[in-house]
Amino acid sequence: MALRKRDIQARLVSLPGWKSEGDEIVKVYTFTSYPKAVMFANAVAWLADAADHHPEIDVEYGKVTIDLTTHSAGGVTEKDFALAAQIDGLPGLAVAKPKAASGAKARSSRTATAGATPKPKKKAATAKKLHGRTKARG
Repeated sequence: MALRKRDIQARLVSLPGWKSEGDEIVKVYTFTSYPKAVMFANAVAWLADAADHHPEIDVEYGKVTIDLTTHSAGGVTEKDFALAAQIDGLPGLAVAKPKAASGAKARSSRTATAGATPKPKKKAATAKKLHGRTKARG
């Protein structure tokens, strides 16, 4: 049985970044690269298949949108909230506060950052200073 709007809103408090949109709950995750976004979408697919509950997953460059609803019930159910919590619990998923909308699509205001990687370290110098002179390494 589909949950009532007020029950959905009350449950969303425990799931940061998830929003109610019509008959769905939705969250947008951002990633530092396309491969990371695809890996995340694949992990969600495994969770969803194990739960026999299949969300809409939209993958774009560095961004994944998850839409959860229970079609047979005509709206959001406990099954959707259970899967949302599992998705948010995926290892390595660092969720930040949603970014503020800045004239972009409405979905961008529901964005959470995930899978951030540190900047690569600078390459080691190829020359070594010896007594005021530079000697090339060989």
